[in-house]
Amino acid sequence: MSGIDRDRRAGEWGSYIMRKVLIIITTGFITWGGLTTVALNYYRAMDKTGFKIDFAADNEAEQSLLEELGRNGSAYIQLPNREKHTVKYMAALYKQLKQGGYDVVHIHGNSATMAFDLFPARLLKIEKRIVHVHNVRNNHRLLHDILKQTMNSWADIRLAVSDEAGHYLYGKRKYAVLNNAVDGECYRFDQKKRAECRKDWNIPDSAYVIGTVGKMNPQKNQLFLLDIFYEILKKRPESKLLIVGDGELRDKIKNRIKMLGIDDSCILAGMQSDVTAFLSAMDIFVFPSIFEGLSLALLEAQASGLKCFYTDSLTKRGIVTKGCHGLKLEHVEEWVKEIVKAEKYDRMKSSEEAIKRMTEAGLNIPYEADQLRWLYL
Repeated sequence: MSGIDRDRRAGEWGSYIMRKVLIIITTGFITWGGLTTVALNYYRAMDKTGFKIDFAADNEAEQSLLEELGRNGSAYIQLPNREKHTVKYMAALYKQLKQGGYDVVHIHGNSATMAFDLFPARLLKIEKRIVHVHNVRNNHRLLHDILKQTMNSWADIRLAVSDEAGHYLYGKRKYAVLNNAVDGECYRFDQKKRAECRKDWNIPDSAYVIGTVGKMNPQKNQLFLLDIFYEILKKRPESKLLIVGDGELRDKIKNRIKMLGIDDSCILAGMQSDVTAFLSAMDIFVFPSIFEGLSLALLEAQASGLKCFYTDSLTKRGIVTKGCHGLKLEHVEEWVKEIVKAEKYDRMKSSEEAIKRMTEAGLNIPYEADQLRWLYL
């Protein structure tokens, strides 16, 4: 991680007593959410000695998340709907920040609307106000442009998942890149899990499984993936398409599958809190996303040893293996040609090599979590 002072003694940990941190997830605290996944990856890997770390968002959190926080001495604060009741949201956040006596606020978001979360923290003169951008586009362009300068002036520390994301939100202002890192060992290829997953989902051993992981929304571009797969089936009829994820486009995707007549070859697995077995069950990972900050899904797929085909306009920061191929979205036939001709490879060896390279590139979570801990001090 760049731009952060690391010149501190290792023995200093014990001199800090109970720093209170509130992590705000602007897109909802959900097991299958990208921002939640990033925040929890850091939370799980971080040495929490001397910290009280709580989470806040505007949705009702799943029981599994609440239980995990409870086991670690953390709490979840549900706020009013951020988009529909913004003033109530800010008022409730102000109240919680004041009552909780927080020293640090860490806001995860995709746009300058993080100003809504910064405002109460600024009024209360919270010691450290951190904004953390995860993408290079947003769905609130006008509001984003209006709030951009204000948001930047209210933030003390600016973080980004990549230089592209940092430049998009902060421009020429100072920021640091905190990598979207994962625990590579958790996604290591597992032959047993591969067999079990294929059995559970009635996927033959002989099937050529093309897969993807992500929310079913326009950004992730699964409808384009269906067009690719339709053509692949003509060349490799033993193929199966495995989509892990759910979202607003589920009905459109189901209808497109039916229209194309490929129902028997497609599996919609829904949202899964643990995708390790699904990745092991795949042979090829396809990620035609229109835009990303730094994709966790691509990192996880590489850690599983998968050959990956992704949109060539995405940041290359998270590409660590030679088995990744960037392709242009305009050409379905190019995706089909490259995927079909992909040769067999040693999955175990590929997974081992990817995890090693992720560590060397600073994309393995233990190191990055340590950097974030220093920021909270």
